[in-house]
Amino acid sequence: MLTNLDVLILTILGGLFINPRRYRSCWTAVLAALATGIATGAVYMLVTRVLLPWLGVTP
Repeated sequence: MLTNLDVLILTILGGLFINPRRYRSCWTAVLAALATGIATGAVYMLVTRVLLPWLGVTP
């Protein structure tokens, strides 16, 4: 399981999965990268901290 620092790094790097050329301005690309990073970190936290222990699986 990753530590909270690793999740923060994953959240920051999660924005690298978007293609900035498909957005009309720099600000929308930055906001999309931020939203993607936050969503990536949130899904990881949800799966590892909530769902796996609830299912009885120890990571």
